Amino acid sequence: MTQAVEDFEFMFVVEGIVDAFDPKIELVEARLDCIVQRHSGLTLMTVTAAAASAFAAGVHAVQVLESVGITVLRTYADLVTRQDIADRAEVTRQAVGNWVRGERCGTQPFPVPTNLAAGGLWLWRDVNEWLASRGLRHDSTNKPVLETLAQLDAWLSGRTSPKPANFGQRVYVAELAPGLDLAGFNRVADGLEDQAIVASMTKRGA
Repeated sequence: MTQAVEDFEFMFVVEGIVDAFDPKIELVEARLDCIVQRHSGLTLMTVTAAAASAFAAGVHAVQVLESVGITVLRTYADLVTRQDIADRAEVTRQAVGNWVRGERCGTQPFPVPTNLAAGGLWLWRDVNEWLASRGLRHDSTNKPVLETLAQLDAWLSGRTSPKPANFGQRVYVAELAPGLDLAGFNRVADGLEDQAIVASMTKRGA
């Protein structure tokens, strides 16, 4: 059975973009929705990619960015403060404070913070889903969970280590089996003995 393809939004820390007019941005925009921002010396790129799983969508996004000369360093978790939540949900900060204290939440408690700094930092994905469940203003695009971000960072980090003989074949695996998580696609990739097998799989999947 073919898995449904969904859009997933990711934020990456990148290098290789000179300024807002860098032609590489336009090349990415021809294939993916994207936004580039600079904060405290970091260049952040928000992209939306489609796949049957968040991990596969993230891999695809990285492939597109790097195909035009943009280096992806790591993922960037979209953490939000109480004020950020109030701004995005278009409610007062007092309302957010009530939710955090467990007041006026109904039967579904407000998400726990990911970090306790600055009065609490929440993963926007968690808050966004909570808002959606209550019929409040929210983003419609799917966001990755922290586990998926960690898997993508592990994959990105692994590419800088000595490569196994079949490392290049993993791109094919991500495309042929988009529902796999990191462990799953590593097992499949490790089982591929040569390019002939990959070519055969590609032909069957065409």
